[in-house]
Amino acid sequence: MTICTESWFADLVAKHRDFREKDQQYIWGIYDAKSGKHVGMVNLFVLARDDFQWAEIGYTIHNQFWRQGYARAMLEELKRVSSELGFHRLEAHVDLQNIPSQKLLEQADFYLEGVRKKFQKEGQEWKDRQVFVYILD
Repeated sequence: MTICTESWFADLVAKHRDFREKDQQYIWGIYDAKSGKHVGMVNLFVLARDDFQWAEIGYTIHNQFWRQGYARAMLEELKRVSSELGFHRLEAHVDLQNIPSQKLLEQADFYLEGVRKKFQKEGQEWKDRQVFVYILD
């Protein structure tokens, strides 16, 4: 049994409702249009508003749905929604070993801005992350 059911996701959304209402974080489920199956999720974290309009994105596609176009479609929709929410800059922080995610972001017109050293803690170790950026016009 998987924990990633529609009811599980509905509970998760309920927990994040306060974040959305405070314009701190947005979370959406990704579902297959025909079957209704939950294929993943995407987060938009507000880093700064005012003169920056800057957000970080995070996403997960369940592995049985990899390379089927869901992530690419999600990024295109996320760019549209981010523009509607008034963002100017989107960032994705990617593990240096995650080549598929790096290629996906490049295909979606994100560019590699650089590497943040010892940026994210995994277990007891601080890991470097590549920073991919998309500028909304």
